[in-house]
Formats: sequence, structure tokens, C-alpha cells
Amino acid sequence: MGYLRRASDKRGSDHGRRLQDRRAKNGIRNIPWEDQRIQFLTRFLFWAMYLAYFNLGDVVLRPWPGLFAVNVVGVVYLVLTLAYMAYAWGSPPSRWRIAMWTDLLMVSCAVLADGRMMSPTYLAYIMVILGNGMRYGLRPFAEAIVGTFALVFLILISRLPEYFSSISVSTAIFLAFFGIIILYSYSLMVRIEGARSKLEKESNLDHLTGLGPTNAQTYAPELAVHHAPEPVGLLAYLDAAGEDLTQQFEIIDYADFLVLLLDHNSG
Repeated sequence: MGYLRRASDKRGSDHGRRLQDRRAKNGIRNIPWEDQRIQFLTRFLFWAMYLAYFNLGDVVLRPWPGLFAVNVVGVVYLVLTLAYMAYAWGSPPSRWRIAMWTDLLMVSCAVLADGRMMSPTYLAYIMVILGNGMRYGLRPFAEAIVGTFALVFLILISRLPEYFSSISVSTAIFLAFFGIIILYSYSLMVRIEGARSKLEKESNLDHLTGLGPTNAQTYAPELAVHHAPEPVGLLAYLDAAGEDLTQQFEIIDYADFLVLLLDHNSG
């Protein structure tokens, strides 16, 4: 035998509290330190690849900013990332926006310093977008996309004479493919978030009564031993195997306590 309390007796549920723990205000997820640590380790990996690419690779650097400026940017990025990691240790990701924009500016410096039109450093933009969007939600995802397109546009404007002198079909396809990957990833993320939200609502719904966590609180029979409030003005008895469920539900709102009987043997 299980018991259902009235909605006025208890609002919300453990599921609702878990949902609030996962999502902070304004739709930003609260990510545990373990996941944040993985993101910081990924930043350090890309920082090492950044230095190796420009210092050990066969990349052709532009006269400006030059190798010295590239290395200075790398040192500044390392110091800032260490500071962000120290702040995030054991804390919610409240500084995710500052860290994300630092990543975007770092990638932009790499793209600007690379003399190649189709620089492989463009791919780092995608990693920043996916790394923040898939962890923190759609809002950071959209902000990272807008920031990326804005920074790429500024880079193209600053290198406009170079692009006009060496524009080719392959360059145009590369940039178009870059934008399509980002927008397609965002569209998939929107669908995933919608499916997740729908699943959370459906899993939190009592299909027998149609009541959600804000309308009723259900307790497992083996764990629930509750005493009716004193005094009881009206005790509602709901027979789930009966034929007049609609009429029985009408008295729920007037009851101080509700008893629900389920005959599992009858299916």
C-alpha cells in the first residue's frame, strides 16, 4: 500500500532538487569539479600544441605579430588558465564566460599569426565551442558561436588584402565547411536538449494519476510509513482497479490524506 500526499502538503520533489542542482540560474549547468578538471587538462594540452606548432613546426609566421609575440601570448594564457583553475577548484563554474573568451582570443591570436590561409588553428574554435556548449548548455554554446564568428570576421577584415590576392575555391570551401560544422553542431545540440527536457518531464510524471512532482509526492511501499495528520477531516480512498477513477479523483483536492491501493497481481 502506498500513500499520496496533497500538493499543499509538499511541493517539489527530490527529482526537482536534483534538477536544480544540475542547472544553475539562466540555464547554465552546474558542472562538478571532475568535469571542469578535464576541461582544464584539455586547455593545457592545446597550449602545449600551440607552442609546439609555432616553435617546432614548419609553419610560416606572418611578420606581425611574430614569434616573440606568439610566445608571450602563450605565457599569458598559461598564467590565466592556472588562475581560472585555482578559482574553479571546488567551486561552481561561475567564471566560465571569462575562461571561454580567453580561449577564443587565444585561438584568434594563433589564426592571426599563422601565414596559411587555411590554417589548422581554425579547428581549435570548434573545440572551444563544443567544449563549453556541451558542458554548460545552449546559452554558452550560442555565445561561443557568436564570439567565434565575430572574431573570424575581424581576422578576415584585418587580412583582407592577403585573402583577395590568394583567394581560391578550396579556401572558400574550407571557410564554408567550418561554418557549417559549427551551425550543424548547434542544431544537434538543440535537439538533444529538447529530448532531454522532454524525457525529464515524462520520467517525472505519474502515468496513473497524471500528477507531476509539484502536485503529488509518491512514496515507495517498502519505505513509506506515514501517519495521517491529526485530526483527519476527510480520508480519500482510491482504488486503482476500480471503474470510477474520474469520480474518485474529484475528491482528492478536498482530502487531507489519500490512500492508494494497487493490485499488482491484476496487472
